[in-house]
Amino acid sequence: KHHIEDGQKAVSVNGRVGSKRMGEDDNLDREEIGEALASTLHHPPGHYGSWVYDHIKPGVVVEERFAAIDHDRGPAVEFKVFTIWGKFYIAQWRQGGYSGIIDSDGGVVEWGSIKKKRKKLPDWVDWTMVKELAENMGRNKDMFRTDIFVGVPATSAALTGGTTDEEKRNAVQVVVSEFELQPGTSNMDPGIFDDAARLWIAGYKMGNYKVVPNTEVPKQYVERGYLSEED
Repeated sequence: KHHIEDGQKAVSVNGRVGSKRMGEDDNLDREEIGEALASTLHHPPGHYGSWVYDHIKPGVVVEERFAAIDHDRGPAVEFKVFTIWGKFYIAQWRQGGYSGIIDSDGGVVEWGSIKKKRKKLPDWVDWTMVKELAENMGRNKDMFRTDIFVGVPATSAALTGGTTDEEKRNAVQVVVSEFELQPGTSNMDPGIFDDAARLWIAGYKMGNYKVVPNTEVPKQYVERGYLSEED
């Protein structure tokens, strides 16, 4: 990732071993970055309370960097949006670090040690689009977390000098960064998750689902819990 360190542009590689500074941005050595990434691949994944995370195969994911419209160094706005039975429940707002909790109307919930500048969303964030995207992603699912970036691609001409505010706003994109089938986030009051769990379970008690035959998992695996070489 790109960041400012000691007043200089720098890039760092994040992995299980932490963050490693690779030198000034203008003098990047791709082989050096590749070696730093590869050096973490033999480490086992962390333990996050998820079977998937505990058994995931180590690898490298490269995604496009998004920035705020103010300047290239500013991080994009990220929302971790929780939907329960396809409906918005709550969202965690992050911009660089933890920023706050957002309700259904896009208002910032007064919770925890919230900074004054984080008491409302930036006016260039289209909250309606964020919410609709998350609910579309959460359709036909009991619980779903969709992580959404709102910002400008780092390669956009809108981040160069001489662009108007209108041009910057027109360059803003709303994109899905990742999604989770479990809550898996920090900086959330346990009471919020307790309430979400009640809604989650209530859907099953109400019969808010349809049982369909599973034709994707082999019968032998269902019966034994594994597949043999003969299978």
